[in-house]
Amino acid sequence: MLRAAQPFRAYLIDLFERQEYPELGGRGNAPARPYDVAGWTLWMNMGVQVVRVDRPFHANLKPVVEFKRPEPSRDLRDLGAYRLLSCWLQAGRRVRLFQGRLVREGEEGFLEGDFEFRLPRVGVYVSWVPNTDAGWTQWLLDEFLVPYRVLHSDAFRHGDFHNLDVIVLPSQEPESILHGYRAGEATVQATPDLEAKSEQRPEYCGGLGLTGLVELERFVRRGGVLVAFDEATRIPVELFPLPVRDVTRVADERSRFQCPGSLVRIRVQTQDPLALGMPEMAYAFVRGGKAWQVRLIDRQGPGEQAVRVVARYADKDLLASGWVAGAETVQGKAALVVVPYGKGSVVLFGFRPQFRGQTFGTFKFLLNAIYLASARKLR
Repeated sequence: MLRAAQPFRAYLIDLFERQEYPELGGRGNAPARPYDVAGWTLWMNMGVQVVRVDRPFHANLKPVVEFKRPEPSRDLRDLGAYRLLSCWLQAGRRVRLFQGRLVREGEEGFLEGDFEFRLPRVGVYVSWVPNTDAGWTQWLLDEFLVPYRVLHSDAFRHGDFHNLDVIVLPSQEPESILHGYRAGEATVQATPDLEAKSEQRPEYCGGLGLTGLVELERFVRRGGVLVAFDEATRIPVELFPLPVRDVTRVADERSRFQCPGSLVRIRVQTQDPLALGMPEMAYAFVRGGKAWQVRLIDRQGPGEQAVRVVARYADKDLLASGWVAGAETVQGKAALVVVPYGKGSVVLFGFRPQFRGQTFGTFKFLLNAIYLASARKLR
């Protein structure tokens, strides 16, 4: 229980109440959008429930004077279970999933498990162009003890990643991913008081390029898993290509989805393995954001699988905290999709599951995608 009768009441309210950004008109009757993040309600980000009580009540409560570390949870509804999973796998233990819980060899439920986990071989693309989204991704993997390799552009151009199970593309403009810094590009922007004389060093120039893109496509087609966030999803969607259509890329400014950084409601298909531990209704942090219409194919070819929609944006009342415009463009559309591709698959996130390391409520989506990439399905 947190008392509002305290000197920091205003800060408490700011953290726990939803943000309601005012509707202001801009030029040409276009909405005046916030310049930065507009919604940060703590409990929505954390994936927990908070109840506001405005009337006096009685409860048998005691002040917390000592915090004892609890036993590690095996239930994947608890984020701590993912740390336990990594520790067991790195120690060489055999671990399976049984009824949403982790069980080791010799324990009850092991023989009836749905998946057997294997320590995933993970690569995270880190461009020479500074990208905070890549840093947040690395922080999350470090925090949950997931080993990974940092992949720079030359690894893609040389195909030096085909021994991996999964590659993560943090959100970044496709042009920046493909081309990076150009040779001779200034490292400092020129100003009236400063002439940009220094040029980018050759070893830090370039991006994936066409060669790296071909190698990435081959990696997925041969059985690898590609996980992409937000803007980076345009690489596989447009260039592989994939049978989904990005509904946010519209020419009409009046209907275009705009979200500078807000919390929105999503509906989760909890029966999907990628949604292990997630509730049916959750909150996702969107900054920019993507949404897809799945292009249905009447018949799959031999061995082909259908696209899986793991989560959709809410059909109504999309905005939970902050500000959005053009909500009707994405309402009911796919927010998290798994697209089979050759022997592998592509996992598309329309939102940022690891934004600033604060969105604990959606960390599980990314951790599930990583661990399932190397897991063996048993039934």
